[in-house]
Amino acid sequence: LDPLKVTITNWSGSSLEDFEVPRHPKREELGDRTVPFGKSVFIERSDFFDLEGPDGEANGGKPPRGFKRLLPDGKVRLKYAYVISCDEVVRDPTTNEPVELKCTVYPETRAGVTPEGEARVKGIIQWVEANSGARAQVMQYD
Repeated sequence: LDPLKVTITNWSGSSLEDFEVPRHPKREELGDRTVPFGKSVFIERSDFFDLEGPDGEANGGKPPRGFKRLLPDGKVRLKYAYVISCDEVVRDPTTNEPVELKCTVYPETRAGVTPEGEARVKGIIQWVEANSGARAQVMQYD
């Protein structure tokens, strides 16, 4: 796991908003769970392609073919939540790797809604609220 912090610049205050999401996408009998959303969230680093960083240099400044996740100045939907756009990339001064993304949330896109006249975003990525997430040890096996 390689988390990348996303700060929502137009989020008001330090309040959290709750989303009711299914425990399992195909098994309704498992019910729903509450997921908080706030000013700071984490996404998986692989869900962001950095056109100006090491990723972009290795790929000629272009995203891989078929990449539908977050790009600088691009939009993506946070699963079960909102559409966000990446406005700024904060980098580590020594490695030039992104350490934080400054993004704008579009409140009218809550819970899968696409406003009339807007193009539907193609990418949907997983996320977790930064301050309410629990520390965990993850063992990945091949």
